Amino acid sequence: MALGNVPIHGAAREAHPAPMGPAARRRRIVIVDDSLVFLAAADEFIRSLEGFEVAGFATSGAEAIELVRATRPDVVLLDVAMPGMDGLEVARCLKAAPGAPMIVLVTLHPDEGTLSEAARAGVDAVLSKSELVSGLAGVLGAPPRAG
Repeated sequence: MALGNVPIHGAAREAHPAPMGPAARRRRIVIVDDSLVFLAAADEFIRSLEGFEVAGFATSGAEAIELVRATRPDVVLLDVAMPGMDGLEVARCLKAAPGAPMIVLVTLHPDEGTLSEAARAGVDAVLSKSELVSGLAGVLGAPPRAG
């Protein structure tokens, strides 16, 4: 299955060579969520940010870990509530490895318990899904693309 021109996990199992030229400076993001609607919305928004590209998609925690190991992104946009392995468990696993990416945890309802667990898991930022557009560019330090 593909979203835009980026495969949802499947073909992303194999690492792709880094692009050459100006695109080589782009920061790569993996998006992890069990909602295809959210994946599509996040993909569209990230494509509007200057200097970023989507490296792939995963719809479960296990897929996320495999995809991150294969693609070595700079950032993982990670849903907290997924069936099976949740986002906090994925974050702990990813942050335990050397060279861990920045992890931005997204949730429908951030609460004190989630924020506390996220901090203990090594998460770099937590955003409400409703604040994705207004907050993600600031968290990533990227101005939206003009035009």
